[in-house]
Amino acid sequence: MKYFKLISGTGLPFDDDFHRSLAAQSYDRSFCPEGVARQYLAIMTQKDRASDLEKLAIPVLIIHGDDDPVIPLAGGKATAAAIPNSELKIIKGMGHAIPNLEAYWSDILEAMANHMGD
Repeated sequence: MKYFKLISGTGLPFDDDFHRSLAAQSYDRSFCPEGVARQYLAIMTQKDRASDLEKLAIPVLIIHGDDDPVIPLAGGKATAAAIPNSELKIIKGMGHAIPNLEAYWSDILEAMANHMGD
């Protein structure tokens, strides 16, 4: 719960029941602490992919919270800048995790529908 609170952003109230349920489901699905460490190691050791992203020739929608403590907003902006003709949707107050709250989902779904051409 402390981790979810840390990464959830400050735009909306933290939903204890939802995150407690999510944590239980995640634990039941696969409890693998060493997997988490491997994931962080993989993230930290990756090379800059900007030159690869520049080669993309597909429609790309980047959705990023402006209160993300894991991947700062600058990372979302850099990704959008690297991908030709991409679209960046910044969600005010959203952190790294997308909560179970319709306030963000309506913005995200609207951005996706607009991006896909309704």
